[in-house]
Amino acid sequence: NNLPVYGVDLPGHFLLAYTRDYWMPGWPFEESNKVLFYINPFKNGAVFTAREIEAYLEQSQLKKKETYFIPCTNEKLVVRYLKAVQQINTQLNKLDVADNIESLLKQLFLKQDV
Repeated sequence: NNLPVYGVDLPGHFLLAYTRDYWMPGWPFEESNKVLFYINPFKNGAVFTAREIEAYLEQSQLKKKETYFIPCTNEKLVVRYLKAVQQINTQLNKLDVADNIESLLKQLFLKQDV
């Protein structure tokens, strides 16, 4: 029922990491929680390895960061999705919705850099 699967904040892609053991967002991510493989939920659940993330980063000319390979907090995922919805509404010229999302981000995450 409860699988050790967590969101990963990779630029340009949302991934899931299947880990060896359960992890609580906000706790340090240790070697015992090792990521066994990654899942792309938007590509029919395609499974791949860290090497493929490295290849993507190299191809995209992005610096390799540990945070691109390990689970992130739920707060980070919420911010990421709200920003994506905000950007879509800005592109659709729905500036009132985009402004509301900006206000929401500021209210929810006053202490964080949004």
